[in-house]
Amino acid sequence: MKESIYLGMEKDCKVISVSPLLRELVIAACKEPLDWETGGRGHQIVTLALGEIESSEALSLTLPLPRGKRLRKITDALRKQPNDAKTIQEWAQEAGASERTLARHFRKEPDLSFGQWRQQAQLTAALAALSTGKNVKQAASIAGFNSQSAFGSAFKQFFGLTPGQAKMGAEQS
Repeated sequence: MKESIYLGMEKDCKVISVSPLLRELVIAACKEPLDWETGGRGHQIVTLALGEIESSEALSLTLPLPRGKRLRKITDALRKQPNDAKTIQEWAQEAGASERTLARHFRKEPDLSFGQWRQQAQLTAALAALSTGKNVKQAASIAGFNSQSAFGSAFKQFFGLTPGQAKMGAEQS
């Protein structure tokens, strides 16, 4: 394998959504001999696969965490139990703040609304559950979704793939 096929590849690690084309290219590359010739079929497959990887957008797996004690107490609790259905009003009451103050602090520090942050925390927990062998129904429950269709829709909108596709990808890695 020649080093030149890696030119332009990012140095940072990223998690991507694997398209059907990329999946088939990886399968085809695995069937090629380890010592394929430059310009041969193996080289062409790997070059195309690397191009697909390079043009793929990274999935957002980071969950921004606030530094302030009041918000951190809430976000830590929601990270431990993402299916907690308390409203922002209930969290504000627990934190000894008004709903508007809490909402303003969320917008300021993690730069997301409370609802956006909660949903990102739920979906991140669901992805972790899928990657450790839970089925889609279990992941939806862990994330606090009452409906699998609502879960599937939110998951696909956020990650760009369905929960089933994410589970298949986790099982194949």
